[in-house]
Amino acid sequence: MEKIFAERIKNLRQEKELSQNDMAVILKTYQQNIAQWEVGKVLPNTKTLYQLAKFFDVSMDYLVGLSDDICNSGKTAKRAGD
Repeated sequence: MEKIFAERIKNLRQEKELSQNDMAVILKTYQQNIAQWEVGKVLPNTKTLYQLAKFFDVSMDYLVGLSDDICNSGKTAKRAGD
């Protein structure tokens, strides 16, 4: 999972022509964190993963490799009991 996330987050960042420092400012984190994500050393926490998905308009499933569908349809999953 870390390798897929690392590749995808780096590609998405580069497609927007952002530096690691630019991303750090946007996410209110450190450039070193972005660098560690992009080499697969660590994964961001759930809150940051959500922020990344919103920023890049992709699903969290895509970011972590559970889906290869890059499009975020904007649909939310139904909760149990709904």
